[in-house]
Amino acid sequence: SERLAPQSFRSARAATMPPGADIAEYAAAHVLNLERQLREHARRQKGKEWPTDEMRRASYRRLSSLTLGVLGYGDIGREMARRLGLGLGMRVLGLRRVASADDGDSSCGVSRVYGTSELPSFLRECDYIVSVLPDSPQTRGLLDGDALAVCALKQPTLLNAGRGTLLSEDSLMRALRLKYISHYVGDVFDVEPLPPSSPLWEHPQVTVTPHVAALTKPRDVAKCFAANLRRYLRKEPLEYVFDPQRGY
Repeated sequence: SERLAPQSFRSARAATMPPGADIAEYAAAHVLNLERQLREHARRQKGKEWPTDEMRRASYRRLSSLTLGVLGYGDIGREMARRLGLGLGMRVLGLRRVASADDGDSSCGVSRVYGTSELPSFLRECDYIVSVLPDSPQTRGLLDGDALAVCALKQPTLLNAGRGTLLSEDSLMRALRLKYISHYVGDVFDVEPLPPSSPLWEHPQVTVTPHVAALTKPRDVAKCFAANLRRYLRKEPLEYVFDPQRGY
């Protein structure tokens, strides 16, 4: 049988509705868990410990004083901005291939959008960094080596819900050891399932979740397909089109 030429058809991805809602909720849950020290309160409850007044007063920061940066800013990032920015009061920054802003960015509460060439400036501003980057030649190892050294002043939490190739395990362990970052929330890993031998499992500053930030639901797939089919029949541009050159 004849093979179709690479450009002879278009492929579209299924998306949660609205796109990014699940990842935004996942990020919000971890921000609130860390800021409100829920894990520590659970530990104290088991030991029947009541903290000192000084510990209670210093127990959390208001979200309105914190900056959240979205690595791979697009549809998912906009939804994150709506829920954590407009909803919870965080200042939200975005980073994508080209530094540009449009009405959709400002209306969902994004303060600024950086280009990839401005990565150090972007990282330096953040208290929380959420990566939703795809796996592509441009993103593999993006935060390897000392890329996170610019974060040392604020020591943000890095949350990876994109792809595990963003940084190597060695680079991550180095960033934690040198206090470039204060915590790592990993939902995706270069090797999945995460091997039992990985030091991430028992690291006190690491939270591991098993690739559950945004699960594909059958209803969402059907809804997304039906919407794109209607667009196709009306000869309108499709949504969530996959670009094989970019890898996403």
